[in-house]
Amino acid sequence: MKKTLLSLFVLLGVCSSYSQVEIYTVGQPTEISGTTIDVYTSNSNLLTEDLHFVNKMGSDQNWAMTRVIINEIATWEDYFCWGSVSIPGNGQCYSAAAMNTNPWTSPDSWGVLAGDTALLNVDITPNIATEGTVTYRYYVGPDATTFLDSIDVRVHASTASIEENSLAAVSVAPNPASDYLSVKTFNLQSPSIKILDVLGNIVFSKTKELSSSNINISNFKNGVYFVVIESSNSSPITKRFIVKH
Repeated sequence: MKKTLLSLFVLLGVCSSYSQVEIYTVGQPTEISGTTIDVYTSNSNLLTEDLHFVNKMGSDQNWAMTRVIINEIATWEDYFCWGSVSIPGNGQCYSAAAMNTNPWTSPDSWGVLAGDTALLNVDITPNIATEGTVTYRYYVGPDATTFLDSIDVRVHASTASIEENSLAAVSVAPNPASDYLSVKTFNLQSPSIKILDVLGNIVFSKTKELSSSNINISNFKNGVYFVVIESSNSSPITKRFIVKH
């Protein structure tokens, strides 16, 4: 019965999509609403995905976020932060302990101006002692029953070697940073780098191949930024860091 109710919940969510929201991974121009992001890991390190939800409805909205675990492994944990990009203080992080039901909807709905963006920061901690695949679906809408659009994040965990994304890695340090940021890449072919602010503006880019780079960030304003690494043998990798002078 639990599975039947969940399947009905998911079906109703899909049927009520109005395509009035555009979804993007941070730093990427391709609209991905209704699709699946695949993430690969061979360890139990925290996985992070940052997603932009753009309000295309022509008026200001109040949006909540609903998470549905399509298939789960009990020993894994997930949580997220959700809120407006441009309205200060209009957002909240919710812990794994708080997100203790499936489905789970944020108790707050946050204002998103017409044409503006809300940021969903997804954090997933896999337990590599239990291998498998977990799919998380994130619905955006005004409440727990009305959904405008969705995106899936599917995590594949295995201790065995995986040729592509699970071996590709990016190190960003220190975090928080004040003067210089060290960015190192591993097992990536022809990697390039961009740094974006929370509004999606490119504040630094380096298109030539790199494996290690020290970036002067002394002139960056305090706040949250995203390092986006692109390469020929991996999907884009995004890392979040904070500038604090």
